[in-house]
Amino acid sequence: MTGIDIRNCKFAYRCNQRWEHLEPVVGRSDLRYCTRCSERVHLVDSEARFAELARQGRCVAVLSAWGAATVGVPDGHFDGVD
Repeated sequence: MTGIDIRNCKFAYRCNQRWEHLEPVVGRSDLRYCTRCSERVHLVDSEARFAELARQGRCVAVLSAWGAATVGVPDGHFDGVD
């Protein structure tokens, strides 16, 4: 998966966990499990998916263009998608 550019991306909480260190979920390349928080972390591949998960209050990982991932809970008031 390549990095995506999400406009107006705001996080209510940024986690210091790294996507590559989270526990993989069998059969789901877009989902990992954080044993520290006991939460599922969703790897987003589009701005629309980010907005959907933000509205649901889900923890996400967003890959940047250079491959680093920001992990956290998006601000539920994300307005990047009309």
